[in-house]
Amino acid sequence: MKIIFTDLDGTLLDHTNYSFSAAKKGLQMIQHQNIPLIFCTSKTKAEIMYWQKQIKNHHPFISENGGGLFIPIDYFSFSFEFNEKIDSYYLIRFGAPKDKLKKVMKELEQKFNLESFLSMNINTLMEKTDLPLKQAKLSSKREFDIPFVLSDETDEKRVINYIYDHGLQCTKGGRFYHLMGDNHKGKAVSKLIRLFKRKFDSISTIGIGDSENDFSMLTQVDHGYLVKKPDNTFASNEFKHSDGIGPAGWQNVIEEELNR
Repeated sequence: MKIIFTDLDGTLLDHTNYSFSAAKKGLQMIQHQNIPLIFCTSKTKAEIMYWQKQIKNHHPFISENGGGLFIPIDYFSFSFEFNEKIDSYYLIRFGAPKDKLKKVMKELEQKFNLESFLSMNINTLMEKTDLPLKQAKLSSKREFDIPFVLSDETDEKRVINYIYDHGLQCTKGGRFYHLMGDNHKGKAVSKLIRLFKRKFDSISTIGIGDSENDFSMLTQVDHGYLVKKPDNTFASNEFKHSDGIGPAGWQNVIEEELNR
């Protein structure tokens, strides 16, 4: 059984207009073959549930850079450890306490020239994310990480050192830096792979991303790919490349892997 883990922004969804139209054929191939497609993204639970409805996806998902792994209650026939039930999901939590993230982020905003989702009003959030109002509101409902932008990139090293000194981590996505705990996409992916191995006799895992915050996910799968960024570059040379920007590159990976 093939299992596909995918980033959303800049990967399955176009970086500028959040469209997945260039990937529709690949999505149809996945659905036709009943392949689990796992969203593994920096987006919030609320945002992911919105996109699951658009794409007709009902599988587990990983939110906020591995902060939370959400598994539909009736998805696996066996029992496993989880932290809590939320709506119709079991949550396995990897992220730091929200209060700690808020405290450190407020300190960062006082000490450095940066702006986070905590301080942005809804209009600024819409401008920074290119999201419409409804989706921008969903993106602000964060539990496991806090995105931010640096006004001066020369502050990057000092900001990251400050974060590390306070026992937290930082990763960089397509648009934002992310303040978070000792979690990353790879931890959550590894956990879910172990659960899938209990469900299926044999699995082959595929991962598709575009940015630095996807590297930990790609190291956990059998076949890890990066799609092109909008400037026609790749985030790293350590993984396989797909010659296409965003969802066009995503489509190429699906065709190659499913026709293998």
